Amino acid sequence: MDQDVPPVSPRPVAYDAEGQPLYSNPNGADSAPAAPVDAPRPTVVHMARALEPIMEEISPELHKKHAISVETYPKLDLGEHEYVVLCVRRHPIGLFGPVAGIIFLVCLVFTFIILLPDITARYVTVQPMSDLLLLAGICLALLLIGGGYMLFWIYSNNTFFLTNQNIIEKTQATLFASNVKSVSLSDVVDVSYSQIGILQTVLGYGTVQIGTKDEEVPYIFNYVRDPKDQASKIKDAVTAYKSGRGFGGDVDLSGMIG
Repeated sequence: MDQDVPPVSPRPVAYDAEGQPLYSNPNGADSAPAAPVDAPRPTVVHMARALEPIMEEISPELHKKHAISVETYPKLDLGEHEYVVLCVRRHPIGLFGPVAGIIFLVCLVFTFIILLPDITARYVTVQPMSDLLLLAGICLALLLIGGGYMLFWIYSNNTFFLTNQNIIEKTQATLFASNVKSVSLSDVVDVSYSQIGILQTVLGYGTVQIGTKDEEVPYIFNYVRDPKDQASKIKDAVTAYKSGRGFGGDVDLSGMIG
């Protein structure tokens, strides 16, 4: 008859600093090791979100600059903390060729109007025909003058704005076709300018080019007044915005044509 063999009590292999015995396998070879008593427990943090978003406080100076910019440039969609630092328009040299051509044509029309009585006296015997030619000459002159003004208006409204947060480009293609696009100063990676030839150097205009990290085609502004100074101001604004120290430029109060 088999007798039950009493279990062999395990012997401690070492003692801890407090004198408690330590066993190599206190519960047998097949048992899992006991979890340490002082094992750290996961910490659960409950976060509450405010029902109303916390509005960032606007300094009186920034609020004043924003209000002046909105009043001066009402067509721009400016943010709550945004104001216009620089308004860059095209140099009038770009209008020289078209305006010179229109002036020449207007002078020809007025010359025809002045000489019309002599011309009709020699070659036109019917008075209504003479009056019709005079009316046509006046209408043509007015049409050329109106076209010249529209050309000036369209050219002048092609401009770009530097704010303390963005660069905004306004493109006026025709009287009834315009486009506005903007890029954040944080996305600007390169600002450069160029002046090519004696004419651009003497008259003080050139091209400003702005490269961004998201656009393959850079922003190119032609016929810019004093391109070196404008590019320098843009670089300062970009550096200030990326460093988080803010740009201290004043509001450009030159206004916008149209």
